[in-house]
Amino acid sequence: MTANPQLWLAAFITIGIYSFLWKENPLQKIGEYMIVGMGVAHSILMGYQNVKSMAWEPMVKKGVWYMAIPLVLGLLLWTRWFKRISYLSRPSISLLVGVSGAVALRGALDADLFGQLVATIRLPLDNVYNWILIVGVVGTLTHFMYILPGMGAGPGRRNFLGEVLQFIGVYLGQSTIMIALGAAFAYTIMGRVSVVIGRVQFLFRDWIYLIPK
Repeated sequence: MTANPQLWLAAFITIGIYSFLWKENPLQKIGEYMIVGMGVAHSILMGYQNVKSMAWEPMVKKGVWYMAIPLVLGLLLWTRWFKRISYLSRPSISLLVGVSGAVALRGALDADLFGQLVATIRLPLDNVYNWILIVGVVGTLTHFMYILPGMGAGPGRRNFLGEVLQFIGVYLGQSTIMIALGAAFAYTIMGRVSVVIGRVQFLFRDWIYLIPK
């Protein structure tokens, strides 16, 4: 076994957390509280360092006084804890929600829609895998953009274009979406299993030396 106290602490927390698989117990509670406490302490320290390096020092040492604006807006967020002046936090919250929403929307459109379209258009048509990818992208976009009530065949009428788009969107689009969701779920499971494998390797290789390094 190792004599490093830090590794002993990490092993204690690991065993405590995984003891929940047996049943809820005090060891598991202690491990959870330690992880939450260290996470909160790390967040507080990082927040202090960010305020110091990105706002306070530029103002005091370099005279960049416009950095006082985000500093004041950040301090106004704390007024949410006081009912009488909680309204002062609304400008800060509005700015956070608006900017984060705009950044997320732009990132999603750029990466998931326009980026995917441009990459698909640039694909060389020299192998079957690229053709499958093109059909999947077209089917998925058709599913979200052209599947409307009444586009297909209806009583007493026939809409050929609507039927084609309905077929592409329903069969090709939904199939591609289900495959993508299945792959994402499998990737998530693999990530969780990798975490478990890493913890087991830590316990038996770095802590009690049952597995050679």
